[in-house]
Amino acid sequence: MGLALYRYHGLPYLGSWDHNFPGTVVIHALGIALFGNSMLGFRGIELIMQVAIVLSLYCLCRLWLNEGASLVACLLYALFYVHGPGQFMGQRDAFAILPLSWAFTAIVKAFRSKSSEKLLFSCAGVSFAFATSIRPTFAILAVLPFIILYDLRLAHSRVLLFYEFLGFGTIVALWVLPYALIHDGIRQVYLSTIRFNFEVYSHVPFHFHDISNRSLLVAAFLLWWGAIMIVHRRTERHFSQAPPSKQENTFIVASFASLLIGVIIMRRIASYHLLPFCAFVMPVIAAAIWDTKVRWGKRGTAAMTLLVIVLFAGLYPWNMVFGTEGRAIFCSSKPLAVRLTGNPIEEAVVAYILNNITDHDTVEVSAFFPDIRWQIDRPTATRFTTMTALLLRPSKGTYTNFQREWQAEYSARIEQVRPKFYIIQNAVDSADDILTKRDLMNLPGFGTFIEQAYNLDTTMGNYLIYRRK
Repeated sequence: MGLALYRYHGLPYLGSWDHNFPGTVVIHALGIALFGNSMLGFRGIELIMQVAIVLSLYCLCRLWLNEGASLVACLLYALFYVHGPGQFMGQRDAFAILPLSWAFTAIVKAFRSKSSEKLLFSCAGVSFAFATSIRPTFAILAVLPFIILYDLRLAHSRVLLFYEFLGFGTIVALWVLPYALIHDGIRQVYLSTIRFNFEVYSHVPFHFHDISNRSLLVAAFLLWWGAIMIVHRRTERHFSQAPPSKQENTFIVASFASLLIGVIIMRRIASYHLLPFCAFVMPVIAAAIWDTKVRWGKRGTAAMTLLVIVLFAGLYPWNMVFGTEGRAIFCSSKPLAVRLTGNPIEEAVVAYILNNITDHDTVEVSAFFPDIRWQIDRPTATRFTTMTALLLRPSKGTYTNFQREWQAEYSARIEQVRPKFYIIQNAVDSADDILTKRDLMNLPGFGTFIEQAYNLDTTMGNYLIYRRK
């Protein structure tokens, strides 16, 4: 979608369709504009975002922690991001940490200083809107200040609520305006972002095996946090690094709870959905570590130094040699370049297509994971970057009316454009046991047209490459 926006100026959902929300698409398009259409280009924009996140997280930590504890929190987040599951890296939820940290910082500063409150709440609204454009469940966080920090029965609080909603609404209006100027634009956005998610995506049968095992890490954080609180209460200790008021403390706890509630609402508990929670809980862990260091004196400094050595000099090289990454790099019989650059089958498909087309030939890819679509970088016949919109069924097992409308549009575009190559990634979507080729060919009239107009040119892995007759 980012490539379609940058290269062909196709708006999300109109020029390209995916169930990503528009904030993610803009980040991808920005990466392509700055660094080119490549994996390295995407990692470039990811690196810039992560540097900004670490700096913003430090500024947020400094509202409650000293310099040392704040640096520990940033170190823990950086290690967690880089060394954690591969699913963490480059995911949309990771990008949302940046505007969320801005919003939290603005709200706490406004609550404390009582000066420039209107400006700070307007900035918070803008930041919450950017986060919501990446993942709508983050909008829950925008109402927390007026439940915990401010009393809406007071006129002053209602004024601040207005300014926050003004900032939030301004960004929403800027998103909506281009679609309002295009025929059927608003309706397609409504179908794609609201009705598809409520009527189809959220009703796909949920299985407990969809929950990532890494989600247990959040449970471990919560249990550790609870244990620390119990110990401190019983020993009557107090953290040297802590919120100055009960209201701020409640606001922090409620923010953690809201981040987890947002994940539960999605019912797809992949590990990357939990990354914002993990990022914002790192200052809590850092405060406990720093508090222990101070209480232990010289022994604490030595223990903390040892911890840093273990994290840097122990975890990384040890895991590179003996862990999963080490086995992948050092113990594989495949050439190093192949192992570090991507899926060799996908690379072979892309190379085959590029060797058999011109710059202006059209190529269509039907897949649930269309990595090769943007790598081929040629005009496409349809706006549907994945088959999710067309083939994913709600729990009743029947397509909705707007899905049938999209299926008819898809078939008509393929027949009209007749791309030189039509590629099917014949893979199963585990959410609903959808087999791409089987369900595609069952679309009314579509299978017959493909058989009449195309020959199966070659097969590479689970990729079926059809060439126009």
